[in-house]
Amino acid sequence: MEFIKPHRVLGVVPLSDYRIHVTFEDNKTKIVDLSKLVDGEVFQPWKDYEYFKRVAVGSYCVVWPDNQDLCADMLYEEGVEVIDDDP
Repeated sequence: MEFIKPHRVLGVVPLSDYRIHVTFEDNKTKIVDLSKLVDGEVFQPWKDYEYFKRVAVGSYCVVWPDNQDLCADMLYEEGVEVIDDDP
């Protein structure tokens, strides 16, 4: 059985419209649209956009102050790769 190493987040920057710019350990950067999650019960605090902008890097995830988190592997798969690294 082959072990697949999980992705690691090195940096995250909040963008407009509930998107984040994420830098991964392989130096790829991706834009991830999280707008579809805003209406979910767990992510209700994001409706305060100032709160959403408090996103930070966790070990293998991105996190918000009230312990909402999103796995780096999901972000990597869902994100659109940025060719010009200028969010």
